[in-house]
Amino acid sequence: LDMGLEAALRSLAASYGQHFGLRIDLQVSGDLATLPPTHQLGLYRITQEATANAIHHGGAQRIEILVDGQPLILSLMVRDDGRGFDPGQGVTAEHRGLHHMRERTQSLGGSIRVHSAPGEGTTLILTVPLAPASPRRAGHLAGGPPLG
Repeated sequence: LDMGLEAALRSLAASYGQHFGLRIDLQVSGDLATLPPTHQLGLYRITQEATANAIHHGGAQRIEILVDGQPLILSLMVRDDGRGFDPGQGVTAEHRGLHHMRERTQSLGGSIRVHSAPGEGTTLILTVPLAPASPRRAGHLAGGPPLG
């Protein structure tokens, strides 16, 4: 991700949108540039997989991607208007991508939830706690507003 995570996500959204003729809205908040490289790559790959699944398996025409990099938590939401599916079906060939997203999220120490039903689209919500002891986080905590 030589161009940085936010630029890479914007490029992904633009190229998928143009190539497949659909609308992809991307909103980014927080400071993604200082995330550890493993988190940047992991978030990019998960977003790429979720978007590809929405297009290829869900037949989505509109996809919304929200990324929020706060000092203590990283979150991602990918929501589409596709066909949806029954998450209780287990891992089938079509759901292998979801399995890989779960594994990648767990390797980052995070969790992923999927909300979907046939005919209702799919929403994927990922959260990854970020270590407050890193120099990036300590600086934000020391100079930022009080928590709670």
